[in-house]
Order: sequence, then C-alpha cells, then structure tokens
Amino acid sequence: MSTYSQTFNESFAEAIKPVIEVPKPGQKIPVGDGSPVTMNVGDSVTAVSNTTITVRCPVRGVPTPDVTWIKEGKQITPGGRFSISSNYTLVIKEAAVDDSAEYTCSVKSVAGTDSESSTVEIISKSFTLQTMVHYLYEMCLQRIMVVTFIILE
Repeated sequence: MSTYSQTFNESFAEAIKPVIEVPKPGQKIPVGDGSPVTMNVGDSVTAVSNTTITVRCPVRGVPTPDVTWIKEGKQITPGGRFSISSNYTLVIKEAAVDDSAEYTCSVKSVAGTDSESSTVEIISKSFTLQTMVHYLYEMCLQRIMVVTFIILE
C-alpha cells in the first residue's frame, strides 16, 4: 500500500493556486498616434480609434488554469475584431469608441482563482486639438486633487 502511495504522489504535482504575474500593474499609457499598443492587464490606456490594442495576461498555476476574458461583466467570445491567443493575450483589432470598457482577465483552477483588470478608453480620431487640451487639463486636475487629498490626510 505504501509503494502505491509513493508512486501516486510522485506522479501528480501538488496543485498551485493560479496567479496573474504582472510587473508594476497600474501603468497609464497615454493617447497615441494610432500605432499598436501592447500592455499588461492591470494597466490602463487611452488610444485613438482604429488602434490595435494588445493586453497580455501572464498566468501560472498547476494544473494550468482556465483563462477567461471579460468585458464589462460579459465573457468575450473570440471573433470579429477580438481574438485571444494561446498565451491568453487579448487583441482588439482596430478598436472603436464602443470598445471603451473595463477588460478583466480571470483565471480559475481547482487550486483557486485570480483576476486583474484594465481600463481601455478609445477616443475618436476626430478629437480636435481643443478637445485634447481640455481632456489633458481635466486629467491633470484630477491628479492634483488626488495628490492634495493625500497630502491633507
């Protein structure tokens, strides 16, 4: 009986909770010129329409976890402009304004779950210079208000 237990234990690795491994999550990627954007889940991006957005979700776990991409609470089904590669990377080709949303990479196995989200904001290419300046001004004001709040606490 002990020989069987030993052989069984050596044959099967212990389950390891799935984890999304993202270095420095929370990076904000600024508005670009339409060039493709690649980022890690946990980062946020504002990009112009027709930009291809790639969001990586580096995962590990034993057994290999199931990975699901979710947009605003609904599972993403690959097709059309959305694809999910074998390494769990979400690609949004030629992103449109209505693709602006929170995207969540959710991992699950018998050992547990983990998830991480990114905010993607797509703005129209017809965004005028005046609108852009106003947008950047508002972003700066928000940061000043947050910093002031932190200092005053």
